Formats: sequence, structure tokens, C-alpha cells
Amino acid sequence: MPRKWKLLVAVLLLPICLSYQEFTHFHSCIHLYIIYLLIVCILGPCIEELCYRGMMFKTLDKKFSLNSIVVFSSLIFALSHYSSFGNVLYAFILGVFMMLLYIKNKSLLYSILFHMGANIASTFMGLFPSPSISNMIIYL
Repeated sequence: MPRKWKLLVAVLLLPICLSYQEFTHFHSCIHLYIIYLLIVCILGPCIEELCYRGMMFKTLDKKFSLNSIVVFSSLIFALSHYSSFGNVLYAFILGVFMMLLYIKNKSLLYSILFHMGANIASTFMGLFPSPSISNMIIYL
């Protein structure tokens, strides 16, 4: 595997490997928290949108119907964010919405910005956990 692909895989897996408890420990170490924010809120959405909406769409576009592509890419996106059924359902719905943004605008810009916004909102909800909210925090 080329080095750039190994780095890409490592960057994509970091947020998945970190649990909510590990995330809360970042507050005591500001430089780790900033790195986490950059990965989860900026780099992650860019890479994921390039993969799930960009490359996947272009690969499947000539072979499958538009509806099939939307469902398939959103399902793969949702399963990659698995931590509970609720997270998968939430990620699937957001995946469909971001794919429709991409199709309508013929640009990844809007889906990337939306994805960043969703991750920023989830991240800052995590700063002030309460028993009712902490179970719903979803990092895309």
C-alpha cells in the first residue's frame, strides 16, 4: 500500500478509534484537542466527502441508477460511523441529504460545508454533556 494511502487510512480511523471518554480527556491537553478538532471538523469531512460522494458517485454513476447510488453510498457512509443503531440511522439520513446536495449542485463544496457543520455541532455538544444529550452525540 502506498504511503499516502496509509496516511489517509490512519487519518480516517483516528476519530473512529477514539471513544467519547477518550475525547473528554483531550480537554486537559489543549494541543491534542486542537488536533482532534482539525481532524474531526475539517480534515475528516473533506476526505469522507471526497470518498463517499465524490469518488464513489463517479465510480457507480455509469453502472447504477441514481437512487441506487444515493442509497448505497449513504449506507456505506452510515455503517462506517457505527456505534449504535441510532448513529447509523442518523448518519444514513445525513448521507442521503449530503448526496442530494452534491447531485443538485454538482459540487462537493456544499456537502463538505454541511458535513463540517454537523461535526462542529456534535463536537461542541460534547463539551457540555448531559445524560440526555451525551447518548445522542454523533461524530460523522
